[in-house]
Amino acid sequence: MTGSTEDLITSREYYFNRIVIHNLRAIVPEYLEDHGNITKVVFKNGQKTFFKKSYRSTVAKLISDMGYHQEELVKKYGQVINRKQGIPIPLTENDVMVQIKYRKPIGKDDGAMARINPEDLKDIRPLEADKNKSVLIFKNGDTMNSLTKYQDLITHITHGYQVLKEFNENIFDF
Repeated sequence: MTGSTEDLITSREYYFNRIVIHNLRAIVPEYLEDHGNITKVVFKNGQKTFFKKSYRSTVAKLISDMGYHQEELVKKYGQVINRKQGIPIPLTENDVMVQIKYRKPIGKDDGAMARINPEDLKDIRPLEADKNKSVLIFKNGDTMNSLTKYQDLITHITHGYQVLKEFNENIFDF
């Protein structure tokens, strides 16, 4: 992890506004020895912000700051893709956050999932050493490994774009 523990902020100190939301690349769980579970928010320009909150709490704050109710979002868009878990979150008319498996849980209540914005992806490839894993290549050349199989990742991204299409068709019908 780059950055120091002084860079950690609480979610009360931060608000996910439209400019921030439009520039999100990934929301990733991290573990710091002295702080436990934290969340790294990565922007399209490569800048990173660290939260003293769990991944789950940070995603809930993102949804709340956008004015959505998490249960309604899961219900509405879950029906679109016929799923109950891992529902993509539409951010703007062009951006959606898709859930991927990022790491193996380290301990109890540890987050293993991350969210990525496929709009910022340049390529996705199966990992050479392990076909059950994938590598994501972003437009700026940054990479991110995923424990999600390549074909499952393609399905998640397709579901993300289906949700985004529904969001754009019914933008005022939430």
